[in-house]
Amino acid sequence: MGRIKDYHKKSYINPFFGGGKKGTGFRKYFGRKRGWRGKLLALLFLSVIFGLGYFIFFSPYFSIKKIEISGLEKINYDEMRAMVDDQIASRRFFIFSQDNIFIFDEEKLQELLNEEYSLEFLKIGKSLPGIIKISLEEKKPAIIWKTAGKFYLVGWDGAIIREISETGVSEYLGNQPGAKMAEVFDERNSVVQVKENILTTEEVRTINDLQNNLPRATGLGILNFTMTNKDDSTVKCLTREGWTAYFSLINDLNAQIVKLNAFMTEKNIEARKGLEYVDLRFEDRVYYK
Repeated sequence: MGRIKDYHKKSYINPFFGGGKKGTGFRKYFGRKRGWRGKLLALLFLSVIFGLGYFIFFSPYFSIKKIEISGLEKINYDEMRAMVDDQIASRRFFIFSQDNIFIFDEEKLQELLNEEYSLEFLKIGKSLPGIIKISLEEKKPAIIWKTAGKFYLVGWDGAIIREISETGVSEYLGNQPGAKMAEVFDERNSVVQVKENILTTEEVRTINDLQNNLPRATGLGILNFTMTNKDDSTVKCLTREGWTAYFSLINDLNAQIVKLNAFMTEKNIEARKGLEYVDLRFEDRVYYK
């Protein structure tokens, strides 16, 4: 029996994929076989894409026209605004101007502001067509720290918030004993940096408790505090009577205040004349000179 030959072979090709000798699928649709209509459609398509890209990234419509900063208290507005303007004037990816709302890098700005300032909260948003919104909350100062001839505000976390002038210190001291912010002198005169942690949270809280509770419990006025060696957790409190009380920042503060009150009851104000110091750091007794 002879072999049957098929002289009419057929080729089955998916019209949406390439193949074949004459070109099919996308190539046929957009290629030269489409003729001038295909070329026109392709040209229109590319024109729309490029036009839309230009409108979004280069049109003045989306340029940054307004900067809104809310929450400032002590931070200088012009200083922070200058940082924002500097970034707007810079380029991103070496090509695109950050004056465009879509190109502006808010994450980079957030990083820069957090590096420069001590902030409790910071949020940066963008609003079309060209508004940058910065919302923040500054860290609240807890004590004033003096070292190496300079004054600093320290937050409740024990970190330096910022330097302040000597005349600016009076703004935080108040007029009534016990009502002002605690002022602490560093006898070591250590050089410090903004955001550096110089105290623990517990030490800051204890110093504030002394500032507020000692005058109420004993009637003593407080001039300032001094720390000589941070490692031994001792703070010296200079009273308005001219003598110094030594407190431990790690022992029970209320117990130390009770001992001081008992000492002052035993030694009236006349007997305390010429007193140099009272040491309350030891649990079993009070030492004085």
